[in-house]
Amino acid sequence: MALSPSTSISSDDEMEGRVVSYLNDYDVLNGRGKDINNLAGNISFQRLIAGNKDRYKACKESEKKSISMDIVDDVRGNG
Repeated sequence: MALSPSTSISSDDEMEGRVVSYLNDYDVLNGRGKDINNLAGNISFQRLIAGNKDRYKACKESEKKSISMDIVDDVRGNG
């Protein structure tokens, strides 16, 4: 299966063992260092995290997972 900008991945299991040969502006990669941090998708992700930080810190423990899942849904919705 070749990945294209219009490819929709519905679960992590579908991506397991697959190699992505290009990145788009919405891809978020895990890693360390300036090369990873300077990717467009990672910059957008960090802005999303920063924009939700106060809300997350102020909420009840029982609401934290929901906020985290909202962020994951936003990231997945862009890809």
